[in-house]
Amino acid sequence: LHAADRRRVHRLERLAVASQRITAGLNLEVTLREVVRELMDVLESDRGAIYLLDQKSGQLRCAYAAGLSDEYLETLLQRYRDAPGSQIFQTHEPFWVLDAQRDPQTASLHEAIRREGFHTYAVLPLIVGGEAIGALALYRDRVRPFSASNIALAQSFANQAAIAIENARLYERVSRQREELLRLNAALRAFADQLRQSRTEQAVANLLGESVQKALGWQRVTVSLYDAATGLLRPMAQVGVESPIADKTLSSIRENAARISRSFFVPARASSTMASSPDQERGSLEPGWTGPPTLWQPGDLLYVPIEAGDRLLGFLSVGRPAGGQQPSLGEVETLELFANQAAAAFESVRLLREVEQRAIATRREQEKTQAILASVADAISIADPEGTIQYVNTAFEKLTGYTTLEVVRQTHHLLAGDPTTVQKHQEALRTARSGQVWRGEVAYRRKDGTLYDADLTVAPVRDETGRIINLVFSQRDITRFKELDRMKTEFLATAAHELRAPLTIIQGFSELLVSRSDLSAEERERFIEFIHHHAVHLSAIVSDLLDVARIESGKGFEIVLRPMDLKPVVEETVAVFREQSAIHTYRIEGPEVWPAIVGDAAKLTQVLRNLLSNATKYSPEGGEVVVSARPVGGYLEVSVQDQGIGMTEEQMEHLFEKFYRGDASHTAAEGTGLGLVIVRHIVEAHGGAIWVESEPGKGSTFTFTIPLVERQTTILIVEDDAVMRQAVAELLEAEGYRVLQAPEGESGLRLAAEQHPDLILLDLMMPGISGQEVLKRLKRSRVTAHIPVIIVSAKSSRQVIEAAHKAGAIEFLVKPFDYSELIVRVQRALESL
Repeated sequence: LHAADRRRVHRLERLAVASQRITAGLNLEVTLREVVRELMDVLESDRGAIYLLDQKSGQLRCAYAAGLSDEYLETLLQRYRDAPGSQIFQTHEPFWVLDAQRDPQTASLHEAIRREGFHTYAVLPLIVGGEAIGALALYRDRVRPFSASNIALAQSFANQAAIAIENARLYERVSRQREELLRLNAALRAFADQLRQSRTEQAVANLLGESVQKALGWQRVTVSLYDAATGLLRPMAQVGVESPIADKTLSSIRENAARISRSFFVPARASSTMASSPDQERGSLEPGWTGPPTLWQPGDLLYVPIEAGDRLLGFLSVGRPAGGQQPSLGEVETLELFANQAAAAFESVRLLREVEQRAIATRREQEKTQAILASVADAISIADPEGTIQYVNTAFEKLTGYTTLEVVRQTHHLLAGDPTTVQKHQEALRTARSGQVWRGEVAYRRKDGTLYDADLTVAPVRDETGRIINLVFSQRDITRFKELDRMKTEFLATAAHELRAPLTIIQGFSELLVSRSDLSAEERERFIEFIHHHAVHLSAIVSDLLDVARIESGKGFEIVLRPMDLKPVVEETVAVFREQSAIHTYRIEGPEVWPAIVGDAAKLTQVLRNLLSNATKYSPEGGEVVVSARPVGGYLEVSVQDQGIGMTEEQMEHLFEKFYRGDASHTAAEGTGLGLVIVRHIVEAHGGAIWVESEPGKGSTFTFTIPLVERQTTILIVEDDAVMRQAVAELLEAEGYRVLQAPEGESGLRLAAEQHPDLILLDLMMPGISGQEVLKRLKRSRVTAHIPVIIVSAKSSRQVIEAAHKAGAIEFLVKPFDYSELIVRVQRALESL
């Protein structure tokens, strides 16, 4: 008995120490573990567990277990309301069973208990404030009863443990709430920071929906705003699946819904009914409904108003899945904080939009005015009534060379080119300040010092009271028009002079022919030749004048560009001059085949005729005239060189001016001084350029360039039969190929080396070098070995064909052949490159 007392005292002491320790602890998990382990040890139990009741749902859960399987715990929790000992939650009294595997009270759990392997167990209620918050269970694997003193001791410890557990749960709940508050506070700060970057209602709505879902875990979030035009709610942002409720639905529901703070809860039965029939009377809500249920139902919605002052901007509506807990007042208040911040942002966006719209409207008006002024070709400047410049348009800057910053706060005297203009400015200011418009011509000086004539208009601008507040200066550069007038006068004078000389001669000799009957036949013939010669010269003058007129008007002088060979044009033009001049020799230099150019044959003939005419006229002592051509870059460069009188630097500077003639008085050469003007226009219209090199007494060289045709596929035909060669050439040219022709082997080898054709059509039977020998030489040369060769021959024996292929021919076409077959063979050979 003494030993039993000591053991009892020892248990009491241990439980007292444990009680103090767990009461002081605030960690729920540690407290639960210590309670179970301490009682198991003190009461010599093999297993133990603590079960806690959920106050809202009434469900029992295992908070901590030692030595029990998950399978047993799951079975027990599913049947706990019918299990032995469940009455402790009502009786608040401990309950124990000696042998749970045999006791009839535990019959429903025998199978699970046998699998688990324990026999004796006791269940102790955990009581706090007269309410059972759970149960503490102890299990022994052998049949061994708990004594009444042990049960009483355990229940006493359980009562203290219940308080400790409740304290730990309370601390844990407070800690969670504190952490949640800190998290929500951080989320609100982040939301506020991000709102500062949102510049549109859509951006604010999207941010609000995403932030609410992220911060509070709502699965369905909708942000709706009232449309100012229609007065109806318009969904701006949706997170999750939700059909936004209509404006009329909300107006009906708000008066009947359960209000939580400023927000209101709408049950599924109301929202679905009203959403489907927005015109129903609000009485369709069930009478007597006073507030949200404990558990969330499908379709339940919480509406949080978004308000700015007294104005309702819209709603933030949220929902949770079925079975989720209804929002607490704290959650609702947090939602309202989000809504308030968003409302301020929506207002800021609205105000910003209004400011921007006003600014845009103002800017558009300014831009409209600026655009009008900028689009005006005239140089516009605006000054105050004293004449101080306040604004200039782009045309003013381009015309004068001064920037806006350079002329603002200056007067127009800055531009005056002479004292008379300053006087005109003073007169214009007096006239405009009197309310009249002044017009006149002035001489202005640009920033770079050059002078120009301007047609100036100065007009007053009045405000709504009629007071003159600005003067508008509008000027137009008329230098070109005055120059054109001068040039027109000069042109007419020069043209009249040029026409008068041949007309005088024609008139004089014709009068002699009419009035003189004593003229001999020789004299009459000579007079008629003079008349004819000057008539031709007069025709040339008129033709040149017409060409210049067409060029300057931009009408009637058309140039049609097409691929062409310039060499025949040069040869034909030179042939004409060879027949006309006995004291000159004419020579053509250049490659045997000139590269194709893009040009107008008739206009280029006119260029060559003019240059050759000048070379002949300004070489009065005769000599050689050389026309040479060579490809340079993407151009054909053509030069006409003479051995005539040459020119000075000063003469060359004016050479391409109208009516200028290099040294006509010295050489007595006829001409209008328009030919080179026309030549330069033709060359430049082709995309080329023209220049001259000359020295006095050493002749002149005129050089011009014409663009080459972009490279075409070139085919060389080596064939002695001229008819066959020409027929094949025309066929290939019709297909877009450039064709070179050689009548025999030697010229074919030379053209292949110079022109590097893409393909060679080669006949075998030719005079001189045979086709077989030509093929061998082509393949031996590094320059031509890569060029594919098609043999075209009447020889068709197997030995000849094999020999040709062995020598390097890529195809063998037997005469006569179908032209379509030739094209197929050519295309196949070119594709093999």
